Amino acid sequence: STAFMTLNDFLDKMFASGLEAGSVSTIAYSFVIISFSVQTIQLSLNTVMFTRMSEFIAEDKFEQCSNYLIQNFNKLTRLVLPFALSLLISSTEIVRVLFQRGEFDSESAARTVATLSIYMIGLPALILNLPVTRIFHALQRMRDKVWLAFQFLATNAIGNMLLIGMYKVAGLAMSSSIAVTL
Repeated sequence: STAFMTLNDFLDKMFASGLEAGSVSTIAYSFVIISFSVQTIQLSLNTVMFTRMSEFIAEDKFEQCSNYLIQNFNKLTRLVLPFALSLLISSTEIVRVLFQRGEFDSESAARTVATLSIYMIGLPALILNLPVTRIFHALQRMRDKVWLAFQFLATNAIGNMLLIGMYKVAGLAMSSSIAVTL
């Protein structure tokens, strides 16, 4: 599944390389901010969740595990939605401070802000993906995990083809956000 996700990143950049100059950078810079956001939340909360979840599964307490996961998904959602909204609202300032200098002009910043804002729509689903992935690991259902990763890749590729013409690099972000949410 990691190979599919890496292939997906490559696919987005391949589509972006056929667009206006700077589109690949737009995807890359947006992804840096998204990755930082995901790691900030996932590494702290999900590490704690995984330990307890694994204990429930090892003890064959699947109903308790299910209740525990629902409670924690609700907590994550209450944390992630305002976090994503905050990033969306402050995306202009974030992009300007982190990237706008040299060849990265105001046009590049505006394109990156628009793309980043669209990626923020899929951020909650992206963050919730880690505990779901760990559930597959704990249940030893790797075939299902790989199948879902393949579906994500296929959905994103089709979305890229459909949305790139009208929305350009923002269409790639839309496609990714839709695919990860589905």
